[in-house]
Amino acid sequence: MTNYFSDIKGKVVIVTGGSKGIGKEIAVEYSKLGARVIIIGRNIDDLTKVKKELDEHSEENLAVQLDINDVAALKIKIEEIYEKYKSIDISK
Repeated sequence: MTNYFSDIKGKVVIVTGGSKGIGKEIAVEYSKLGARVIIIGRNIDDLTKVKKELDEHSEENLAVQLDINDVAALKIKIEEIYEKYKSIDISK
């Protein structure tokens, strides 16, 4: 039987609202499992702080300042993320 959590290491995870609250906690937990975590939010200062925390646990994390209500900008950013990482395995 495959352990779901052991399969997370190295996966690319996008977490919207990743700078605060539940989104932040989800992002941190994924990073503790070794995932490459991309956090998206509106406040760059908060995102930067969380990214530093993510970097304590995993590598190649990214903080993206973006309002996800801007669908055109979101589409462009997702394409850029995919181009950089060559995959997007999980989005929350």
